[in-house]
Amino acid sequence: MNSIKKYVLLVTTLLLSLPAFAQESDDREPSFSASLSTSIVSKYVWRGIVFNDNAVNQGELSLSYEGLSLAAWYNIDLSRENGQSGEMTEVDYIASYTFNLSETLSVETGFLYYDFPALTSGDTSAREVYATISLDTILNPSISAYYDIHEVHGFYLSAGVSHSFELAEKLSLEVAASIGWADEDQMTYYYGGQKSGFTDALLTATLTYNITDNLDISGSLGVSTLTGRGQDTNAGNDLSDEVFISSIGLSYSF
Repeated sequence: MNSIKKYVLLVTTLLLSLPAFAQESDDREPSFSASLSTSIVSKYVWRGIVFNDNAVNQGELSLSYEGLSLAAWYNIDLSRENGQSGEMTEVDYIASYTFNLSETLSVETGFLYYDFPALTSGDTSAREVYATISLDTILNPSISAYYDIHEVHGFYLSAGVSHSFELAEKLSLEVAASIGWADEDQMTYYYGGQKSGFTDALLTATLTYNITDNLDISGSLGVSTLTGRGQDTNAGNDLSDEVFISSIGLSYSF
């Protein structure tokens, strides 16, 4: 519980300091931005794999300057399913850089460090490098490639599309869909298979209301399903063919 108290103190301090930073930046062209979000999620699903089938608390702190971004993401189990109720089971640290190739084409490259503080044996961390290419046009298509440089030494690819609808003043709806693919190494390590192929698909709908210019509240519904070889090789792993996910959260940014 000490780690939770430290986290709550950190979040409170950051929330109180954000307006001051924002006021200081009003007089100049914005180049620095920050965001803080927290959500209650019905279950923790990652790339089609169910890590916790009960409610969790997830959130992220992100700091950006020009194209450089530093972020920290966390997961806290809220049930006793894994014997870790109230514990911070995962903290991810992300460093990335985004640049534009044209007015509509952008590239993001980065490094991901996954830390699992609740684990006392086995793999207590993981590391990936990644790159994402995004096109700012109809359906906002993107494709991402992740390469594990720590244990798996394999590729995971994700392709997605999304579209936002303005339903009313301050109210918007975003619909997104993505599909994942893993090479032989990723398939063997995470899905129990032997051959590369498609692994999972995700469909989400997120409703966002702007409480203020900086504060949003959102709710989402989604479904994650195993596809292709991810479904065919579902043997001995904590996998489910189809999982429904819901969440509600707050985010503050400037």
